[in-house]
Amino acid sequence: MKNLYMYLLLVLTSVLLACEKDLNPELSGSINTENFYKTGQDFNAATTAIYHELRLGGWAPYLFSDGSSLVMDEVATGEWTTKWGWTNFLNGNWVIGEAMSAGFYGWLNPAVTRCTYTLAKMEQSSLAPEIKKGYIAQVRALRAFFVYDLTRLYGPLPLITEGERALNPDPDYKPARPSQGEVDQFIKTELRSAADDLPVEQAEYGRVTKGAALHYLLKFYMYKKDWQNALQVANEIIGLNYYRLEPNYRDIFSAQNEKNRELIFVVVGEPREEYGNHTYVNIIPGDYPSPSGNSLDGWNGHRMPWAFYDTFDPQDKRRQSLIVQYTSRSGSQINLRTSGDIGALPLKYPIDPQAFGIWSGNDKVLDRYAEVILFKAEILNELNGPTQESINLINDVRRRCFDNYNGSSHELKLSSFANKEALRDRILQERGWEFWYEGKRRDDLIRMGKYLETGRQNATSFSEKNLLFPIPQWALIENYNLTQNPGY
Repeated sequence: MKNLYMYLLLVLTSVLLACEKDLNPELSGSINTENFYKTGQDFNAATTAIYHELRLGGWAPYLFSDGSSLVMDEVATGEWTTKWGWTNFLNGNWVIGEAMSAGFYGWLNPAVTRCTYTLAKMEQSSLAPEIKKGYIAQVRALRAFFVYDLTRLYGPLPLITEGERALNPDPDYKPARPSQGEVDQFIKTELRSAADDLPVEQAEYGRVTKGAALHYLLKFYMYKKDWQNALQVANEIIGLNYYRLEPNYRDIFSAQNEKNRELIFVVVGEPREEYGNHTYVNIIPGDYPSPSGNSLDGWNGHRMPWAFYDTFDPQDKRRQSLIVQYTSRSGSQINLRTSGDIGALPLKYPIDPQAFGIWSGNDKVLDRYAEVILFKAEILNELNGPTQESINLINDVRRRCFDNYNGSSHELKLSSFANKEALRDRILQERGWEFWYEGKRRDDLIRMGKYLETGRQNATSFSEKNLLFPIPQWALIENYNLTQNPGY
């Protein structure tokens, strides 16, 4: 499917990551760094190693496991829950030592340092600048992705972004938290610089492109409610004339439709241990049948609550991936709603015919073009109130989701929205229907001032402190100058 095989060399002190071909590393050995970073192949290997940080053996931090960004971005939003015993997490009682809120920090904090180390070694290399530039841009972009995601979940953190500190670590270095302004400047500068040096399309699928760096920059400006800069970046992505909406919504996430032009950035997956996407195993009951007859495991956890499921128009094709009833392996007819289950199965990713056990080959979608379009609709509304252009953009995304859309009751009309607030509420609804189970909801609710209100409806211990997750206890012990987030 992807033929992603390479060597993995762990970056520690004088050991780094290397590869043979593409984006899924395998353990091979070690190379002295003094003899590395000499060729384009070395740079390719070192860059590939950073992509490994996205998956870390298939369990985190950008996939679907405990402590992943997905569950952190879905909790207490009303569109996701789980049948597992995550009581504290679901109720907003986020404990400083619990994996649900600490895992992402523990994975991404050292990943930033590894990026910085790699960049420093690349900068020192005598390799021709025209060869180095593209690899450096990839690593800078990935580091900025990590810093942005850590910041929006935990607030500004003291991260290793200076090459000298990464090359010569000082165990006595205990930095205080930087200001939000300092971190913001770093994120937007790094993303802008990386985007300028990246191609629209990479030779190897799954690597960071100009569009991926720009989309993270767009997300940053949306997070800051910097509407003018957000509009500029949204138009820049649209102006690349590369991305387009996939005609069939379900096909976006299919293992058989990888590389479709709606995808901006993904975590590449293969149906084998450590390199696969295990979304369905978190969702399906043990008796759920595979459409292709392959052997699957099911842990019967993730659900979409009925209250959110019921907000969909019954004719909306996006609801078709939410499973309410099925025929079990034994032939029994199962209706989750009438049997008292807490919600529908959010099977956004069609089960890969080549899936085996817990591993499938679907790529984990992090960012896609539909979000650029809906972001632009939101930006225009925030700047100017309801306009026909905003309505047209929303209709562009909705059109594939209904039969005979144009001129139907499903098509949005400008006259239906009296003011900015009314259209903002509708855009929030639309984003929920479009991006369910993609880890977008938390940021949407925070940006539109609805997170606390929604959280209090779904979590018993929800307050202002839940706008950030707690800093893990071990990090506070390790660095006595690091302060905890308010309320914890």
